[in-house]
Amino acid sequence: MITIPGNNILNGLVLAFVDVINRMVESLADPWNAGIILQVLAIAGLINLVTKMGGVKAIAESLSKRAKNRKSSQIIIWLSGLIIFFDDYAML
Repeated sequence: MITIPGNNILNGLVLAFVDVINRMVESLADPWNAGIILQVLAIAGLINLVTKMGGVKAIAESLSKRAKNRKSSQIIIWLSGLIIFFDDYAML
């Protein structure tokens, strides 16, 4: 909630923004939180690199050649979900 000192809405918004920034800095000062954020950024960067280089398209084309019927398609999708799983935090 925003505290509005002296019925000044603009001042209340500025104070709320400063409070959010202070809380974010305090959270990032914790080594555990900073480590998670760095890990997520590194994994997201690698995913973006593989995507830009066409790795995802090549894997999809390779696996689509092996999917001959419904059962093989579902098995390939299930296995690729296990293999390509990176991190649940990486979906930013």
